[in-house]
Amino acid sequence: QATGRASGNRVAVKCIDLGSLTAKERHQASQEAYLLRRVKHPHIVRFFDCIVGAQQMHIVMQLMEGGDLASVIRRCRDGGQRPMEASIWRWLLQMARALAYLHKISILHRDVKPANIFLSEDERTAVLGDLGIAK
Repeated sequence: QATGRASGNRVAVKCIDLGSLTAKERHQASQEAYLLRRVKHPHIVRFFDCIVGAQQMHIVMQLMEGGDLASVIRRCRDGGQRPMEASIWRWLLQMARALAYLHKISILHRDVKPANIFLSEDERTAVLGDLGIAK
């Protein structure tokens, strides 16, 4: 997480150590930044910037304060509860819209899972992230 100097908005920063990656993994990191820059949809994580240095890449994107869906599922399970059915349907519909948009512009996500679905603080809005292996 970071805070923008000019805007004061909190953002998520994905830090990638390029020096420790294989050529294929470096390509995937660049591909993620390229795809995030290209897509504009309310249920796909918003891209703000990509800063590349000699050994580091930082992808600056929308921060979803509710965390990822995998964590929400884990919290519910550990507490002996289930997410509300209305929430599940809402998230499912939002992800279907995000995937339909990606497919319309010929992008396959290829890694849709709860850890790559991020929620707003009130858990009403879900966005799809991690386009690292998308094609």
